[in-house]
Amino acid sequence: MSKLKELKEEFKNDPEFILEGFKFDLACDLKTFANEKGLTYDDLEKRTGFSKEKIEEIFSGEIESLEDVAKMCAGIGLDNPILVLTEVKFVKEDD
Repeated sequence: MSKLKELKEEFKNDPEFILEGFKFDLACDLKTFANEKGLTYDDLEKRTGFSKEKIEEIFSGEIESLEDVAKMCAGIGLDNPILVLTEVKFVKEDD
């Protein structure tokens, strides 16, 4: 078994590991949605009230609260932001 697989197996039920993975996936999705809509950091700054530094933090997974996620979803103009929070991704790994 590879070292990465060993680490994944070791931490798969660790709540902190799960939370960090969730925040990273959410940040990637938010950034993707913003890019797909052609929004710049300047646009998001105006729409959310966040500084560009705060936007970069959120997009890098440094999410402090669900309120920040909600503001970002509204700023991006997501039609159904709850889907962002409930989407589950499954990745099948080769044994």
